[in-house]
Amino acid sequence: MSMLDKNTILSGFVALGQRLKLSRHVEILIVGGAAGVLTGLLPAQWTTADVDTLDCQLPQDREAVLAVAEVVCRDLSLPADWLNDWGGLYAWTLPDDWMSRRVPIGEFGQLHVYAAGRSDLIAMKFIAHRERDLEHLQLLNVTEDDKTFVRSYLDHLKERYPAGRFPDHAGKVAMATQYLENW
Repeated sequence: MSMLDKNTILSGFVALGQRLKLSRHVEILIVGGAAGVLTGLLPAQWTTADVDTLDCQLPQDREAVLAVAEVVCRDLSLPADWLNDWGGLYAWTLPDDWMSRRVPIGEFGQLHVYAAGRSDLIAMKFIAHRERDLEHLQLLNVTEDDKTFVRSYLDHLKERYPAGRFPDHAGKVAMATQYLENW
C-alpha cells in the first residue's frame, strides 16, 4: 500500500487545482489522518493511505473533484483512491458548527481545501475508534477541555440518534462514550 505524506498530499492538491475547470470556486473539507498531518496536529513525518473528503460546498462539486482526482492519480502515480469521499459514511459524526472551527489548508486554483479543526477531529476519532484513530488520539494529546467537548457532543448525538431508531449510530456513540470515559 502506498503511503501519502504531507508533501505528496499537497502536490496532489496543486495538480488537482491546476486541472479543475469550473466557473466557481470549490471548497472541500478533509478529515482523518490527512487533516491531522496538514494542520500540524499529527507529526509531519506521519503518513496516511488516503485523503478523506467529507463535505463539498455543492453536491456536483464532489463529482467534479473526484473525476479530476482520478486524472491526478495517474499523472503523479498516486494510489487510485488517494482522494476519496468514503468519509461520507461518517458525515453524521462531524460536530455541529464545524465550519467555525475548520482550518484552511490552501487555495489551489479554484480548489479551496479546509481541514476539520482539532476538536472536531478528536470527536470523530473517538466515534470511529479504530486502532489507528486511537493511535492518533494518543498523538493529539487529548486534554480535559477536549474531553469536555467530546462528552458534550456525544450527549448531543445520543439525543439525535436514539438506539430504537438508529441502532448502528447509537452503538458507535455508546462505544465512543466508553472509550472517552476510559481515556
